[in-house]
Amino acid sequence: MCSSRSPLANNKEVSLAELQEYPFILLDKKSTHQQVFSQLMSRHLFNPWVLFCTANFNTILTLVQQNSGISFLTETALAACSHDIVALDLKEAKQIYFYISLVSRVNHEQNPILQAFIQQIKSAIN
Repeated sequence: MCSSRSPLANNKEVSLAELQEYPFILLDKKSTHQQVFSQLMSRHLFNPWVLFCTANFNTILTLVQQNSGISFLTETALAACSHDIVALDLKEAKQIYFYISLVSRVNHEQNPILQAFIQQIKSAIN
């Protein structure tokens, strides 16, 4: 993703070669996004210029909106973003999968928040 003011914003799809000169603002190493990003970069022998890593999703959005760099997030994560951010497809990554699991005990009483969360996950899958 990039700022709507970035020169990249006019593209629907970009290659890693086109991203070489841009600084990346990423989630920290504990995040699934960062793990997938690292695997992808390693697979394509791409050494990104990482400007900043943080655990705070809103910090990334703010910095990208300000055109301070670009980032790597899922389309789902971008769904609630402002119009100042543009999603770009990466040519080298036609489809990246994130596997998320939820486990709970069968005899555990689920509160309304957990029930709503489970329903959202089921809706997204179907």
